[in-house]
Amino acid sequence: MAPPDPILGVSEAFKASTNQKKLNLGVGAYRTEELQPYVLNVVKKSVGRVAMVAAVKTS
Repeated sequence: MAPPDPILGVSEAFKASTNQKKLNLGVGAYRTEELQPYVLNVVKKSVGRVAMVAAVKTS
């Protein structure tokens, strides 16, 4: 028998959790309860940093 898949483990842990504030981070495309795109804060910060580095390199 193959070892458990760690990626599928994330989804299984999500399903098993009873926490009301849980977020499913195993999919890759996140949405609010209203089905609007949800961008993680770390992604927003990274985009800002990449833009700053690009601006410095082009000036």
